Amino acid sequence: MSMKENLDKKKIIFCGGHHTSSLPLIDSLLDEGNFELVFIGRKKAFKDDKNDSLEFLDISKRDIKFYDLKTGKFYGKNPLNIVKVIGGFFHAFYLLFKEKPNLIISFGGYIAVPVVLAGFILRIKIITHEQTVVTGLGNKFIALFANKILLTWPNSLKYFNSKKAEVIGLPLRKSLFQKPKETFEINKKLPTIFITCGKTGSHIINEFVLSNLGDLLKKFNIIHQAGDYSVTNDYQNLKFVYESLEKKDRGNYHLFKFMFDEEVLSAFTSCDFVVSRSGAHTIYEIIHFQKKAILIPIPWVSHNEQYLNAKIVHNLGLGLILEEETLNLDNFLSYSTRILNKSNISEQQNREIIKFDATKLFLDEISRQLQ
Repeated sequence: MSMKENLDKKKIIFCGGHHTSSLPLIDSLLDEGNFELVFIGRKKAFKDDKNDSLEFLDISKRDIKFYDLKTGKFYGKNPLNIVKVIGGFFHAFYLLFKEKPNLIISFGGYIAVPVVLAGFILRIKIITHEQTVVTGLGNKFIALFANKILLTWPNSLKYFNSKKAEVIGLPLRKSLFQKPKETFEINKKLPTIFITCGKTGSHIINEFVLSNLGDLLKKFNIIHQAGDYSVTNDYQNLKFVYESLEKKDRGNYHLFKFMFDEEVLSAFTSCDFVVSRSGAHTIYEIIHFQKKAILIPIPWVSHNEQYLNAKIVHNLGLGLILEEETLNLDNFLSYSTRILNKSNISEQQNREIIKFDATKLFLDEISRQLQ
């Protein structure tokens, strides 16, 4: 690429903790070829994790420049956080001054706070997107400095300046709108569960599966995305236990650390129901695929965010909420029977809840901000 071609391209910096939401936009912008993209995020999901984060892996494989921002959460009781946030601001300021982007796109969370504040001071245009029904302190702060606030759910409008806010839905990967190229090998005599535990893995859910894998495989095929966290090492433990089981007269078990788009599509297509925490993206994908689900919200997240996310699926008639402290084999099997007997929602109900053109609406807003 010549220097002139590079200068002609608009530069966009993506930041925030919900990188999955950014990928449909990033892929569309890369396909268009008229943009230079940079990502500011976390190379490690946790400070004690030896493994690279999924966001770093996803962004790096797209050959996009990735900066590992060192910052802290600007809420909490630890005074050291304030020092980390101040350091994060100066680090972000340096990166933005160095890169000179035309636009910042934030997907919220503490990692985006110093980037947005530095961008506002440098008079860089800012778009922020809220994925959840309720909004946290970080996203409320970010919204003060954003030129445009894009929302997933109409219920979120009450938290923001109505002159800047617009409901567009949640951008979903293009692959999720396609037909699966392959499906998982399963025992057709048994129903299939898709257990998805997020990029760092839900240790509670993984431990439940680990402790009960033999009993679960007597009743189900399992597609299990366990995540990757070097401290708990759930993936390796699950793999070891499965390899020690007798394979006769059991459901099939497909274990992954992470899943690529085609595998996610195939898992949603193949399964009879989903088992998951209730993060914003998983909730939206469950509704998109009209899949029944047993949801186990994280109880300690701010503003009870995950429980409220799960309530959306529950109120649609698609989901059951299983409290973390009651997660045991008997309860799980009882909930499984109930969920398998539930009816699916109609296509019309589905379209009333989620927007299928969220990516296009987001890209249109990017174009307006870059004018």
